[in-house]
Amino acid sequence: MHLPDPIRVLVVDDDADYRDRFLAQGLRPFGFEAVTCGTVAEFRSLIAAENFQLAIVDLSLPDGNGFEISRLMRAQLPGVGTVMLSADEKIQNSIRGLQEGADAYLFKSAHMDVIAGTLHALRRRIQTPVTEKFQGDWALTADGWCLTSPRGCIVALTQSERQICRTLMTSRGACVDRLTLTSGLTAKPDEFDERRLDGIISRFRSKVLRSCNEALPIHALHGRGYQFG
Repeated sequence: MHLPDPIRVLVVDDDADYRDRFLAQGLRPFGFEAVTCGTVAEFRSLIAAENFQLAIVDLSLPDGNGFEISRLMRAQLPGVGTVMLSADEKIQNSIRGLQEGADAYLFKSAHMDVIAGTLHALRRRIQTPVTEKFQGDWALTADGWCLTSPRGCIVALTQSERQICRTLMTSRGACVDRLTLTSGLTAKPDEFDERRLDGIISRFRSKVLRSCNEALPIHALHGRGYQFG
């Protein structure tokens, strides 16, 4: 089973629990690998030594603030997308963050799906990858990390959702058996619990319906497998 290279994102936040548990761990299933630090000084060291494609920056830091980092990013790393995060939901800070160079401004109350979706959307805007279209105008970005509905709603995918979605969509309406689907999720498909596959697909359909108010056309074919379309 081939796993895609993770998308490297720098996370700058002095709240270690939020930074390392919520962000770094929470973004991993969506295809991101986080490099983390808690101060402006550490940020300066990391940008000299590490390569990354995106950055998440907290507004308030012990030795500076996210505005300062956003200005540095625009000046030194204009090709890196920046998302500013803050627990302070004042609209003035949102406006200033965007004026200072951040590409997006989110509150820390944002759900992980929203943060991951924002990062993927920002990466698409920077890299402009080709989009693959399938039945009914459902589409995957070329890297497979985002699904676009016929109405244009964009949903960030986890690794499992990405693999299942690509396998089903590239089948062009044909039934895909369970063993083929589970082969993309584990190195030992014979030991994979089929109920887990059903659960992943059920949660995936619910997620798309909740996010887009559109039904994802993945259908179970009794005794055979699943079909897209």
